Amino acid sequence: MIYADIGSFDLENSRIDGVLRSGSEIAISFKSIFFESNKHQTNEQLNAVIRLSNVTSESATQHLGGGVEKHADLSDCPIDIVELASIENGTLNLQGYKNNTPWFCWEITALSIIIEWGENRATAT
Repeated sequence: MIYADIGSFDLENSRIDGVLRSGSEIAISFKSIFFESNKHQTNEQLNAVIRLSNVTSESATQHLGGGVEKHADLSDCPIDIVELASIENGTLNLQGYKNNTPWFCWEITALSIIIEWGENRATAT
């Protein structure tokens, strides 16, 4: 679950549609995020983009079992189906599958994390 100033975003079972990297910014496009508003009686499923600005670190690992890990490729997107998502201390942590293979962990630390959908935007906390 990702919390923002206006509600919460549940990325469980969402698909990553694409990733754009430009300088110190990363934009991750998602399909089928579930949004629950704090201010209105709104629960909806939507497509969204998480924009990370002033990225200070990015890493991805694949957990092979038995405590064995290996670095995952960052040239594209290390995860395509998200099962777990959180933000803590400016770090977005996504965990899930790549090409139906488990278990990948992708961590991105940034100074600003914004969620956008349609004409709306929210600051992740």
